[in-house]
Amino acid sequence: MRWRSTAVYLAVLLIVGGYFYYFEVLKTEQKQIEEKEAKRVFVFSPDSVSQIEIGSGEQTVRLEKKEGWQIVQPLSSEVDKTSFDTLFSGIKNLETMRNLGTATGDLGAYGLARPALKVRFQADGQWRELLVGSENPSGDSRYAQKGDGNEVFLISGQAWQALNKNLKDLRRKDLFAWHSDEVQVFNIEWASGEKLRLERSGTGQKWKEAGRPDLKINGTKVERLLDQVQWLRAVEFLDPGEKPTTANVKLTLQLKGGTESQLILGELDKTALQVVADTPGIPTPVRISSNIFQEIPKSAETFQDRSLLGFDPGEVNGLKWKRAGSEGSAARIDQGKWETGGKAIDDPWTANRLIGDASQVEYTETADHAPLGPEENLNRLEFTGTDGQAASISWAAIPEQGKEPVFVKQEQSGKTLYVKVPAQELKRIDQSLEDLAGGKMPR
Repeated sequence: MRWRSTAVYLAVLLIVGGYFYYFEVLKTEQKQIEEKEAKRVFVFSPDSVSQIEIGSGEQTVRLEKKEGWQIVQPLSSEVDKTSFDTLFSGIKNLETMRNLGTATGDLGAYGLARPALKVRFQADGQWRELLVGSENPSGDSRYAQKGDGNEVFLISGQAWQALNKNLKDLRRKDLFAWHSDEVQVFNIEWASGEKLRLERSGTGQKWKEAGRPDLKINGTKVERLLDQVQWLRAVEFLDPGEKPTTANVKLTLQLKGGTESQLILGELDKTALQVVADTPGIPTPVRISSNIFQEIPKSAETFQDRSLLGFDPGEVNGLKWKRAGSEGSAARIDQGKWETGGKAIDDPWTANRLIGDASQVEYTETADHAPLGPEENLNRLEFTGTDGQAASISWAAIPEQGKEPVFVKQEQSGKTLYVKVPAQELKRIDQSLEDLAGGKMPR
């Protein structure tokens, strides 16, 4: 009959366990939910909110939900998504920290006779209102009152920060809505006369300058500038009459689909480190950081590809080298995987790092000839691309203590170029090649 005893014990255990789970877990969770709901200042359906008004001082900002949320008073503008999300969350999740009961006497004692902030919103077809007064003596919360009630309660300082949004906070600050990969043509015009026009070549990050097909452009540099332009944000909003009278520099970008985007920058304010900017995407001129001036070039040579690799590192699928005491080769067999002699390399990162170093190191100047010494004494590294094209670099032994730039022979597309490279940069490539060729090879 032992199985019957076991069954009885199991049944008792299940009953006790169920009792514990129901009363200690489910009931506790339900009580916590009920307590939290009881603290909520407003109960409404978030999707039903159609209008919001924020009144602070003499200014009232009104927002309406159309296709999306927009500011409609005191001017028309798209909203800053981050600031608006904070505001909306502050309204939806607003809780009473402590209820002080029905107000007696002068509301001025709570700062509610002339509230510091008035929040009104329409939800479920009804208007709700919140008045926020002064700080409590400890300074960690503020007095508040619902517009249709007499009770005074405290809200947290964090809730105050979420709700206390003015026009500047709520206005859209990003100057552009496009992404850098949408830009097909990038025009730059300086008031001093310098002009350049860059055109995307096919897809990806390949660019060329109009009228100069032989100038090799580093697409990564162009994309980096586009990203900086795309992320420009207004620091201050100005009156319509404060548009730049003179365009110090004008950027015109042609996007996919034939649309155009433009940015005009006025004179630099060296004291404030700002510049007045005008763009059709923002209804009034704005001030932005003047750092962008340092990034906008006056000639396409700024974007010139000076890397030792000479082409996209992702296109390299073969390596061949010769250095003191060793020769070898490696082939890419998969994304991030390499082999030599038909066997996988134990540490494929050594090959990827070598390619990365060669693509990031840039030469500083060129020369027709260089004193590199006999060819058989040079280190040599050859890269083969997916299209079968090859490029190579050769260099003499690097002086241990040398800090001066050293010469490198660069060969690509049937052309030979002698370039100067910072010694420390070339040492990095030399070390990466040693790591690859120094025995960490097949399994």
